[in-house]
Amino acid sequence: SIGLRQLDPMIVELDERTVRATLLRLRALRESWSPPSVTLDEERKMALYGLAEMIRSGEFFQPSSRGGMPGQDASVIGPWALRSLNKRQLFKDIESYYQKMMAEANKPRPLQKAPPVPADQLSKLYVSILAPALEGYTGKRAQLTAMLLLDESLLAARLFFLRHHRWPRSLAELT
Repeated sequence: SIGLRQLDPMIVELDERTVRATLLRLRALRESWSPPSVTLDEERKMALYGLAEMIRSGEFFQPSSRGGMPGQDASVIGPWALRSLNKRQLFKDIESYYQKMMAEANKPRPLQKAPPVPADQLSKLYVSILAPALEGYTGKRAQLTAMLLLDESLLAARLFFLRHHRWPRSLAELT
């Protein structure tokens, strides 16, 4: 984690001062991260701005070379779509999706569930573009947090060894 995988083989060579300093830096790094909901809120703002810009420019409604949106034929998406689109509802759907995503991000990773995808076709399309990136972010963040916690545990075990001249029998001994 953050270049500390090399720590494993050299842990037995670290002195108490180095272990304590490294532990403090790792904890400070982990605690300095913004909560996931804050990062997702920033992403929400950018996504809504991007959506507004795509609607304004009409880019959202240009048929692709493959014939439009997934599951739609090219005749469904055309210049008329911008006029007939309920923009308020589209923004409301996307906003609601992000609010649910932020609520889930505050839960422990095993308890998180993907929010339901909006029913409207355009909202569904937009969310299908965003969802993998958001899932990737929360997954990577959980992975990095776990790696930092493992490194902290490894350093705590070394500190225990330096103070007691034996390795801890369980994690409970480290607290």
